[in-house]
Amino acid sequence: MSSATRVESALSSYPLIKGARDPSVENLAFPPMVPIFLALCDRRAWKPPTQDQFARAVAAKVSTLIVSGGRSLLGPVIGRSYRAYISLVVQYHALAVLNDHYALAIWDGLVDMRQKIDVLAVTDDGMSVGLELMCPTDTSLERAARKAEHAPVVPIAVRRLIVSERDYVAGSYWLYRPQILIDAVEDGAAEQRIRIARRYFDEGYSAARSDLERTL
Repeated sequence: MSSATRVESALSSYPLIKGARDPSVENLAFPPMVPIFLALCDRRAWKPPTQDQFARAVAAKVSTLIVSGGRSLLGPVIGRSYRAYISLVVQYHALAVLNDHYALAIWDGLVDMRQKIDVLAVTDDGMSVGLELMCPTDTSLERAARKAEHAPVVPIAVRRLIVSERDYVAGSYWLYRPQILIDAVEDGAAEQRIRIARRYFDEGYSAARSDLERTL
């Protein structure tokens, strides 16, 4: 069974809980989500945590901020984590798809925070392609807009994809159709190869011209 199929099999039996939006925690500092999610995964079996397991693990990390003004923020924190989970399972499934097809696939949080991409794939010939993955939700689109404001210029091809509603599902979860992810990586890798070939051509042309000028 492929890595992606294992993820889909697990998600097909997981409930989907819609977390309510609460203004009191929207700007609250949360810990990095990807490391928490990955720590709860069974990586050998490619089994993600359930939505509730993840949300409660996040809440445990922000326990010092749960009470504000005498009001418990546990419910709102869990609700925000429920919403974040939806994007994280999409990214985890994408990681599994790319892991099945490429030499290397990376999703570790640092890539997201520093390079502003979600998943990085490296082809057999060494071409690196970053994927920015979004769900058609307000939370995901807002997050993408914030990332774009501070995104550094990265020396690799980056492709942005938005998951299609109900196009490819596992239980209650919308996922990317695997071929869409593969096509995006192949398109980015082709761009990288052209960029490298052009650079070598330009360098070779400049060197040949310099040699010619010296002999005249």
